[in-house]
Amino acid sequence: MGALTGHYYYINFVYSPNNYETEENSTLVLNGDCYRRSLYMVVSGGVILFKENENGNELFRINTSDGVSTTYRANRLVNNYVTEYDPLLERYVNVYTDTEQPNKKVYGYSTVEYSDPLTIVNLIVNSSNFRNTDGWIAPSDTSLSYSIYPPFESTTLIDNYTTTSWLKVPEGDIYNNAFSSNKQYLTPSQGGIKRGELGGFSVGD
Repeated sequence: MGALTGHYYYINFVYSPNNYETEENSTLVLNGDCYRRSLYMVVSGGVILFKENENGNELFRINTSDGVSTTYRANRLVNNYVTEYDPLLERYVNVYTDTEQPNKKVYGYSTVEYSDPLTIVNLIVNSSNFRNTDGWIAPSDTSLSYSIYPPFESTTLIDNYTTTSWLKVPEGDIYNNAFSSNKQYLTPSQGGIKRGELGGFSVGD
Protein backbone atom coordinates (compact mmCIF):
# COMPACT_ATOMS: atom_id res chain seq x y z
CA MET A 1 0.00 0.00 0.00
CA GLY A 2 2.92 2.33 0.65
CA ALA A 3 3.85 2.33 -3.03
CA LEU A 4 0.47 3.88 -3.82
CA THR A 5 0.88 6.92 -1.60
CA GLY A 6 1.68 10.33 -3.05
CA HIS A 7 -0.08 9.87 -6.39
CA TYR A 8 -3.30 10.96 -8.08
CA TYR A 9 -5.99 8.34 -8.65
CA TYR A 10 -9.44 8.39 -10.16
CA ILE A 11 -11.98 7.65 -7.42
CA ASN A 12 -15.52 6.46 -8.16
CA PHE A 13 -18.11 7.17 -5.49
CA VAL A 14 -21.81 7.82 -4.99
CA TYR A 15 -23.23 10.63 -2.87
CA SER A 16 -26.68 11.60 -1.64
CA PRO A 17 -27.44 14.48 0.76
CA ASN A 18 -30.27 12.39 2.22
CA ASN A 19 -30.47 8.86 3.55
CA TYR A 20 -29.63 6.29 0.91
CA GLU A 21 -32.62 4.53 -0.62
CA THR A 22 -32.00 1.07 -1.99
CA GLU A 23 -33.80 -1.06 -4.52
CA GLU A 24 -36.19 -3.59 -3.05
CA ASN A 25 -34.52 -6.97 -2.47
CA SER A 26 -31.24 -5.37 -3.47
CA THR A 27 -28.56 -3.08 -2.07
CA LEU A 28 -28.40 -0.85 -5.19
CA VAL A 29 -28.61 2.85 -4.23
CA LEU A 30 -31.41 4.63 -6.12
CA ASN A 31 -31.17 8.25 -4.96
CA GLY A 32 -27.41 8.86 -5.18
CA ASP A 33 -25.38 10.64 -7.87
CA CYS A 34 -22.29 8.97 -9.28
CA TYR A 35 -19.02 10.91 -9.42
CA ARG A 36 -15.52 10.27 -10.70
CA ARG A 37 -12.71 12.57 -9.61
CA SER A 38 -8.94 12.61 -9.66
CA LEU A 39 -7.75 12.91 -6.05
CA TYR A 40 -4.40 12.90 -4.31
CA MET A 41 -3.99 9.84 -2.09
CA VAL A 42 -1.84 9.46 1.01
CA VAL A 43 -1.55 6.30 3.12
CA SER A 44 -0.81 6.96 6.78
CA GLY A 45 -1.10 4.62 9.77
CA GLY A 46 -3.66 2.25 8.35
CA VAL A 47 -5.77 5.10 6.94
CA ILE A 48 -6.07 6.24 3.30
CA LEU A 49 -6.47 10.02 3.03
CA PHE A 50 -7.87 11.68 -0.09
CA LYS A 51 -7.08 15.32 -0.89
CA GLU A 52 -7.86 17.76 -3.70
CA ASN A 53 -4.12 18.12 -4.29
CA GLU A 54 -0.84 17.47 -2.51
CA ASN A 55 -1.12 20.51 -0.24
CA GLY A 56 -4.91 20.57 -0.01
CA ASN A 57 -7.18 19.77 2.88
CA GLU A 58 -8.41 16.26 3.55
CA LEU A 59 -11.70 15.49 1.79
CA PHE A 60 -12.39 12.06 3.27
CA ARG A 61 -10.61 8.98 4.58
CA ILE A 62 -10.97 5.20 4.47
CA ASN A 63 -9.67 2.79 7.09
CA THR A 64 -7.72 -0.03 5.47
CA SER A 65 -9.17 -2.44 8.03
CA ASP A 66 -12.74 -1.79 6.83
CA GLY A 67 -14.22 -4.44 4.60
CA VAL A 68 -16.42 -4.00 1.53
CA SER A 69 -19.90 -2.80 2.46
CA THR A 70 -22.67 -5.35 2.14
CA THR A 71 -25.30 -2.69 2.90
CA TYR A 72 -24.98 -0.51 -0.19
CA ARG A 73 -23.75 -0.81 -3.74
CA ALA A 74 -23.95 1.65 -6.63
CA ASN A 75 -23.39 2.06 -10.32
CA ARG A 76 -20.19 3.75 -11.41
CA LEU A 77 -19.09 6.04 -14.21
CA VAL A 78 -16.92 4.43 -16.88
CA ASN A 79 -14.81 6.34 -19.39
CA ASN A 80 -15.07 5.14 -22.96
CA TYR A 81 -12.41 5.64 -25.61
CA VAL A 82 -12.90 8.49 -28.05
CA THR A 83 -13.07 7.03 -31.54
CA GLU A 84 -12.80 8.48 -35.02
CA TYR A 85 -13.15 6.97 -38.46
CA ASP A 86 -9.85 6.81 -40.34
CA PRO A 87 -10.46 6.79 -44.12
CA LEU A 88 -6.93 5.51 -44.81
CA LEU A 89 -7.41 2.43 -42.65
CA GLU A 90 -11.14 2.25 -43.41
CA ARG A 91 -11.89 1.54 -39.78
CA TYR A 92 -12.59 3.27 -36.48
CA VAL A 93 -9.56 3.97 -34.30
CA ASN A 94 -9.10 5.05 -30.69
CA VAL A 95 -7.91 8.62 -30.10
CA TYR A 96 -5.33 9.28 -27.38
CA THR A 97 -3.63 12.43 -26.11
CA ASP A 98 0.14 12.60 -25.83
CA THR A 99 0.93 13.44 -22.19
CA GLU A 100 4.09 15.29 -23.19
CA GLN A 101 2.45 17.13 -26.10
CA PRO A 102 -1.21 17.78 -25.16
CA ASN A 103 -2.01 19.23 -28.60
CA LYS A 104 -0.82 16.07 -30.34
CA LYS A 105 -3.28 13.28 -31.08
CA VAL A 106 -2.28 9.65 -31.20
CA TYR A 107 -4.39 7.08 -33.03
CA GLY A 108 -4.37 3.40 -32.29
CA TYR A 109 -6.25 0.16 -32.76
CA SER A 110 -5.77 -3.50 -31.95
CA THR A 111 -6.61 -6.64 -33.86
CA VAL A 112 -6.45 -10.35 -33.10
CA GLU A 113 -5.38 -12.87 -35.71
CA TYR A 114 -6.02 -16.53 -34.96
CA SER A 115 -3.55 -18.94 -36.52
CA ASP A 116 -5.79 -21.90 -35.72
CA PRO A 117 -9.55 -21.38 -36.15
CA LEU A 118 -10.21 -24.31 -33.80
CA THR A 119 -9.00 -22.22 -30.87
CA ILE A 120 -12.00 -19.90 -31.17
CA VAL A 121 -14.65 -22.58 -31.53
CA ASN A 122 -16.91 -22.99 -28.52
CA LEU A 123 -15.91 -26.46 -27.39
CA ILE A 124 -18.29 -26.77 -24.44
CA VAL A 125 -19.69 -30.29 -24.50
CA ASN A 126 -23.41 -30.74 -23.90
CA SER A 127 -24.23 -27.07 -23.31
CA SER A 128 -28.00 -27.04 -23.92
CA ASN A 129 -31.04 -29.25 -24.54
CA PHE A 130 -29.87 -31.59 -21.79
CA ARG A 131 -30.84 -35.23 -22.12
CA ASN A 132 -28.02 -36.44 -19.88
CA THR A 133 -25.07 -35.10 -17.89
CA ASP A 134 -22.36 -36.21 -20.33
CA GLY A 135 -19.35 -33.88 -20.45
CA TRP A 136 -19.88 -32.44 -16.96
CA ILE A 137 -17.70 -33.37 -14.01
CA ALA A 138 -18.61 -32.73 -10.39
CA PRO A 139 -17.18 -33.88 -7.03
CA SER A 140 -19.79 -36.63 -7.10
CA ASP A 141 -21.43 -37.96 -10.26
CA THR A 142 -24.64 -38.50 -8.32
CA SER A 143 -24.84 -34.77 -7.53
CA LEU A 144 -25.43 -33.91 -11.20
CA SER A 145 -28.88 -34.20 -12.72
CA TYR A 146 -31.10 -32.58 -15.32
CA SER A 147 -34.78 -31.77 -15.49
CA ILE A 148 -37.34 -29.95 -17.59
CA TYR A 149 -39.16 -26.75 -16.72
CA PRO A 150 -42.03 -26.25 -16.39
CA PRO A 151 -42.55 -29.84 -15.23
CA PHE A 152 -45.12 -31.98 -16.99
CA GLU A 153 -48.10 -32.74 -14.78
CA SER A 154 -51.39 -34.53 -15.22
CA THR A 155 -53.19 -31.20 -15.63
CA THR A 156 -50.77 -29.87 -18.27
CA LEU A 157 -52.34 -29.02 -21.64
CA ILE A 158 -50.19 -30.65 -24.31
CA ASP A 159 -51.23 -28.23 -27.08
CA ASN A 160 -49.64 -25.24 -25.32
CA TYR A 161 -46.85 -27.05 -23.53
CA THR A 162 -43.30 -25.93 -24.26
CA THR A 163 -40.36 -26.73 -22.02
CA THR A 164 -36.63 -26.23 -21.57
CA SER A 165 -34.19 -28.71 -20.09
CA TRP A 166 -31.83 -27.48 -17.37
CA LEU A 167 -28.68 -28.92 -15.86
CA LYS A 168 -28.79 -29.09 -12.06
CA VAL A 169 -25.38 -28.61 -10.48
CA PRO A 170 -24.27 -28.81 -6.85
CA GLU A 171 -22.39 -26.19 -4.88
CA GLY A 172 -18.67 -26.09 -5.48
CA ASP A 173 -16.53 -26.47 -8.59
CA ILE A 174 -17.80 -28.26 -11.68
CA TYR A 175 -15.94 -28.80 -14.93
CA ASN A 176 -16.59 -29.57 -18.57
CA ASN A 177 -14.32 -32.08 -20.32
CA ALA A 178 -14.34 -30.16 -23.60
CA PHE A 179 -10.57 -29.98 -23.96
CA SER A 180 -9.99 -33.65 -23.25
CA SER A 181 -12.69 -34.72 -25.67
CA ASN A 182 -11.60 -32.29 -28.41
CA LYS A 183 -7.83 -32.68 -28.11
CA GLN A 184 -5.65 -32.89 -31.21
CA TYR A 185 -1.97 -32.80 -32.06
CA LEU A 186 -0.24 -29.69 -33.41
CA THR A 187 2.05 -31.14 -36.08
CA PRO A 188 4.35 -29.11 -38.35
CA SER A 189 2.42 -30.29 -41.39
CA GLN A 190 -0.68 -28.62 -39.92
CA GLY A 191 1.12 -25.33 -39.30
CA GLY A 192 1.71 -26.18 -35.66
CA ILE A 193 4.72 -25.90 -33.40
CA LYS A 194 8.08 -26.87 -34.88
CA ARG A 195 11.04 -28.22 -32.96
CA GLY A 196 13.00 -25.40 -31.34
CA GLU A 197 10.11 -22.92 -31.43
CA LEU A 198 8.57 -21.40 -28.33
CA GLY A 199 4.86 -20.73 -28.04
CA GLY A 200 2.28 -19.58 -25.52
CA PHE A 201 -1.15 -20.96 -24.81
CA SER A 202 -3.88 -19.14 -22.92
CA VAL A 203 -7.50 -19.94 -22.20
CA GLY A 204 -10.00 -17.08 -21.80
CA ASP A 205 -13.19 -17.04 -19.77
